[in-house]
Amino acid sequence: MELLLNVFLILGIIINVLLCVHLNTGAEPVLWMVGNVPILMLLLMELSKNHLLLKTYIDENEIEVDGFFGKFSWAVLNLNPIMKYPVLLLMLVPILILLSLFLMLFGQKPDSLIRAFTDTYKHGFSQLDYMCDNVQCGGHFLCSVGANGHQSIVKPIRYGERNGRKIICNRQLLISNAFENLLEEKFPAFHLFIRNRYNRVGRFVHKYYGLFKIKIISDVVYIIMKPLEWLFLLCLYTFDKKPENRIGKQYLSETDRRAIDTKSNVIG
Repeated sequence: MELLLNVFLILGIIINVLLCVHLNTGAEPVLWMVGNVPILMLLLMELSKNHLLLKTYIDENEIEVDGFFGKFSWAVLNLNPIMKYPVLLLMLVPILILLSLFLMLFGQKPDSLIRAFTDTYKHGFSQLDYMCDNVQCGGHFLCSVGANGHQSIVKPIRYGERNGRKIICNRQLLISNAFENLLEEKFPAFHLFIRNRYNRVGRFVHKYYGLFKIKIISDVVYIIMKPLEWLFLLCLYTFDKKPENRIGKQYLSETDRRAIDTKSNVIG
């Protein structure tokens, strides 16, 4: 058990380093590096503490071990740290193979652990950046899809501009983007945390983008998103002095945005 504990501590260190590299591409890259240092230090301290405790226990007690696995574990744990940790690192290989086989029992592919990093976009190990060539990545995927439904249901109100392209805007899309804008302004770190997870939805949308062009499906998405729209609107009216101005500015050109700000300041 002690041997497996040390192996998984090594695995935790590796995963944290990989996550730091993978996620270190956002607006505030230093955030991930600084945030990972305490976790890495904690894992390293735990490894060191385990080694010292085991050494003390061995010096104070006479221990007998039986069986092949017991003798092998004992031999590894008694190694000098310079030899011990590379051996623990090598032991990760059979453990990862067993984990992959376990995932296969539930219908996952053998490389599922690797694809958790590579089947993403705009990150360190991403292999799907090409999917953003003709589709807006990092936007309000579900609301944008919902805005493409039947006019009688989604109620489009105007065209907007996103990355130089014309898009259909309805009230739901404008409110959602205004809420994200407020969140980014007031809580930038929390916004980055939410955005990185919401981008996973975008990967699914981009993968099946043809399906989401069907108006009935867009109608369903719009209806499902309705409660969130009300929640976003409540937050805007609670925390923003001029919520409708913020909503109205979404997906406008920079010139139009400045015009609204100027008019708002004159009236205010």
